Amino acid sequence: QDIIMNDSDFEKFRDPYSFLTSRSRLYLIPLQDQFRTIECIVSEFKEEDDGDNMRVVRTVFWTESASRDRKRKEVTILMTEFPFGRSTRSNFTAFALENFFRVFETIYTDGKCLIFRTIDETGKRTECFFWVKEDFLESPLKHCHFVVNLFCEKGYGVESPKKCQ
Repeated sequence: QDIIMNDSDFEKFRDPYSFLTSRSRLYLIPLQDQFRTIECIVSEFKEEDDGDNMRVVRTVFWTESASRDRKRKEVTILMTEFPFGRSTRSNFTAFALENFFRVFETIYTDGKCLIFRTIDETGKRTECFFWVKEDFLESPLKHCHFVVNLFCEKGYGVESPKKCQ
């Protein structure tokens, strides 16, 4: 993993900005034991500021299994050059609540999928997340699944989601 993550030839696959600013609906593919009580997590583009801040706002929708209620939350994403990053544009910070944020490290991104993991306050890399553009839900995306299997502890046996109603 470290060899790949530290190789500068792979930096072009770790800049998530164009994926995050996509007008396509994005679907979160749950990994093993992720989001047991939540179904159909979808993100829609709202706005961007490509100035110095490189800020993106997306709305995230999900359904709670028990109640079947559809929820939504606006999330502000800032591209960051965080100390734990391996390349200048590989990290981003997501703000879901006023004083709560998470820092993420991009593992891989292209025009079809985005795979990233959390970074805690000590720099430890933890949980992975796997997003796919709606247009590619029916595609096998073998290259994305390979990266998930390689870098994410709970990445095996992941199935692509179906479009939400």
